[in-house]
Amino acid sequence: MSLRGKPARLGIAALGLLLASVPVSGAESDLSARLLLGYDSNPNRVSFDDGSTGGMFAEQRADADLRFRTDKRTQGFFDLGARQRLHESSLGDADVLSAVLSAGLAFRPVKGDRHSVLLRVGARGRHYDATFVDPETGQVFEYQQAAPGGGVTSTPVPDRFDYGSGSAFVDFRWVVNRRVRLSLDSEIERRDYSEDYGGAGLDSLDYRALTVEPGIRARLGRVVTLDATLPMTRREYDDRPALDADGNAVPGELREYEYEGFRFALTFSPTRSLKLRADVRRTDRADVYAGYYDSTADTAYLWLERKLGRRSELELYASRTRYDYDNATVPDDPTNLLRGGEFSTLRARFERSLGRVLRLYGEAGSQDADNQDAALAYDRRWVMTGIRFGN
Repeated sequence: MSLRGKPARLGIAALGLLLASVPVSGAESDLSARLLLGYDSNPNRVSFDDGSTGGMFAEQRADADLRFRTDKRTQGFFDLGARQRLHESSLGDADVLSAVLSAGLAFRPVKGDRHSVLLRVGARGRHYDATFVDPETGQVFEYQQAAPGGGVTSTPVPDRFDYGSGSAFVDFRWVVNRRVRLSLDSEIERRDYSEDYGGAGLDSLDYRALTVEPGIRARLGRVVTLDATLPMTRREYDDRPALDADGNAVPGELREYEYEGFRFALTFSPTRSLKLRADVRRTDRADVYAGYYDSTADTAYLWLERKLGRRSELELYASRTRYDYDNATVPDDPTNLLRGGEFSTLRARFERSLGRVLRLYGEAGSQDADNQDAALAYDRRWVMTGIRFGN
């Protein structure tokens, strides 16, 4: 019997049994669902040079948060977030399904007006299902390799990046005083890709990862809050070989990556109806064996949330990422051009209450990707509108 995809289900089931065995009181829930229709100018993210084909799509989103007390200092929780986007038949390869389910217990061994400690332990399952599309053609990607008798064979690999994963996490929060809160989050994840395509000559993408993220939140004034974290991750692949300094596979050596970085965010809340957040992040990746895939990514985010009266809300979002590689080159480029590029996103969201649990939802956005590899450069625009149900 295959164990593929079962770590997440087993972890969630175990926590479900644990939570079901303890007395429950004071349950609170937050449920919402969105039913949306929209148009995307380039859902397959086809490169600039080959043009793009747009089309209509339908999207469903569901979010659920459940909290319930087991005693005065212990609370159980379930969190679910799921999203599915379905395109018209000619663009079916752009369909995507993703879901995240978390469950666990939160303990407050210390709880006071000025000092408190919170410990959250739990399990998390993730699922992702999409089609691997060739950015130069907009069709299912085909992996090509030399045939034994000469020539080239092509193998479609539509499920290359579909996966299920299971993880265990421990989150710690310590409110030192009214202005300072310390945190330490950790997670161990096991990711299992649904199809390895070993018969086509491809390496498995399955891996294990450990993430640790210490942080601090500080109130700098009545309306300003600072968040700073230092995320660190180590990723170890099951069967994927390491690469030497020229990008060639090293037999007998497994690939490992180490990620280190920082995040600084400033949140301004001058009034109850206005919130502005600026966020800067850096991630450095080290390819442990010989550094072939060493890279750096710098990202800046900006959010603005504004309540327009008692019934309407507007959100504006912008981000820009710059990423560079130290050694990895663009495939088949005769000048050995290093990989890298820029990626930007703009998005506007509007919601208006139509009743107690019904809201009108609208969104418009754009993405632009400039890449040293022309096959990965694209742009897209989208609009969508629909209904949001929720409490």
